[in-house]
Amino acid sequence: MQSVSSELARSVLDAAPDAMIIIDDAGVIFFANRQVSTLFGYPHVDIIGKPVEFLMPERFRDRHLAHRQSYARACASGPWERDWNCSASAWMGRNFRSRSA
Repeated sequence: MQSVSSELARSVLDAAPDAMIIIDDAGVIFFANRQVSTLFGYPHVDIIGKPVEFLMPERFRDRHLAHRQSYARACASGPWERDWNCSASAWMGRNFRSRSA
């Protein structure tokens, strides 16, 4: 039954009109729906397994990494701010605003 639930969840996320990325505790992308490839311009296989900072302008990567690590520590001790804005970087260097929820 869990594999059916997992497959259903993936299908629903993939059909969503917005780009969605799921990362693991280390910040590695393990799920990206098809809209992510459309938005960023990278083939799906080039996104999965990369650190989430791969999709950000280089000038923000170190700061985001520190922010993400702080988030992981804060989650262990209680609630943390959600729904924050950041910058993203698509293939060929096109930058745009994104939101984390």
